Amino acid sequence: MKKEEPRMRILFVSQTSPFREGGIETRSREVAIRMASAGHEIVYLCAKTKVDETPTESRDGITLFRKKILPDWLLKRLPFPNYFTLACANLFMGFHLVKLLRKESFDVIREEISPVPISSLLAFIGLPTRRIAIVHGLSVHFRDWRKLYGAFFGLYGYWMERCLRRGWFRYDRIMVPARWYAKELEASPPIAPMIDWIPNGVNLPEFVSAELRPPPVQIRKLVNIGRLVPNKGHIYLLQGFAEAKKAHPEITLTILGKGPLEACLRQEAKRLGLESSVEFLAYLPEKEIAPFYRRFDLLVMPSLLEGFNLVILEAMASGLPVLASDIPGFSDVLEGLDVPRFRAADSADLGAAISALVAEPQRVGRSIEAGWERVKKFDWQNAARRETQVLSGSETLEFRDPQTAGE
Repeated sequence: MKKEEPRMRILFVSQTSPFREGGIETRSREVAIRMASAGHEIVYLCAKTKVDETPTESRDGITLFRKKILPDWLLKRLPFPNYFTLACANLFMGFHLVKLLRKESFDVIREEISPVPISSLLAFIGLPTRRIAIVHGLSVHFRDWRKLYGAFFGLYGYWMERCLRRGWFRYDRIMVPARWYAKELEASPPIAPMIDWIPNGVNLPEFVSAELRPPPVQIRKLVNIGRLVPNKGHIYLLQGFAEAKKAHPEITLTILGKGPLEACLRQEAKRLGLESSVEFLAYLPEKEIAPFYRRFDLLVMPSLLEGFNLVILEAMASGLPVLASDIPGFSDVLEGLDVPRFRAADSADLGAAISALVAEPQRVGRSIEAGWERVKKFDWQNAARRETQVLSGSETLEFRDPQTAGE
């Protein structure tokens, strides 16, 4: 008889609510829900990042505590994912963690590093409770930190990433969804034995229809999904789209997401004469995302840095063709597939890639079926099971690569 896993009381510590939009939030939500359904008690501690969020909430087996980090009048002006708000979350959540641990006890703490430890300087201090970090993929070079986060926040983030590599943080293990970044960290001897690569997943029943979606006979409607922040590369998307539109005036672009760059991107679209061809949409409720993918002919992802991108998985599960930049964060899923790629931060190459697919839409046909077969091997239940093993301190399995593993 299979030995039953002991039930645990698990504290998730993160910047934002798992019921908000975003890849990190989705990972936390899907894993936490499955752990709760397996009988574990899940408590979730995060920052209040919108003025209308309630201090406490219970949903899907998760008890959620949102802690105030900014007065509402300031939070309204600087909502998540503004970097100042993120910095305040990283600065103050450590205090809220200490207060909670004085009142309540947990078997294990699961703490996000995104892009730095949520508990800030508390990451350097040992706690009586077992503590596991999950890190989604960070810039390796200071020039990238500075480019994406500015001089001040970039220097802080770079320093914290160096501390992670040197083993100065007092975590028992480090979980990494992105294979490329897991390999980066495994090259650092002080933490190499602590790394567990656990890929993200996708809710296949939500995205996969009874029959595989047929290849598009034409590519007219382009879409991008992601926060409007520098690492997502939207400025290159607009510029590349403008170039492609010169040869193919019929194409349109929808950008789904919110963020501090929205005003700048709208202004750039206006400067490029794209106001009638580019649509900016706010995030949709979770239940509307799957049908949203099916409205389009091509997903374009111009990111400069990603950990393990969930949008790519969801699009492939929906049978939506993908065009992506050549960064490692996409290679985790796309490596070995016949999926068009373009050079990151190169609007001319992006525009040429769009034009080529619009002119020859049959080129994406092979990638749809191959992508659908690939994405079926990424499963949230498997991710939750593997995380549970790491959190409990039990012996972990040999994690198989979803690209090569069987069904």
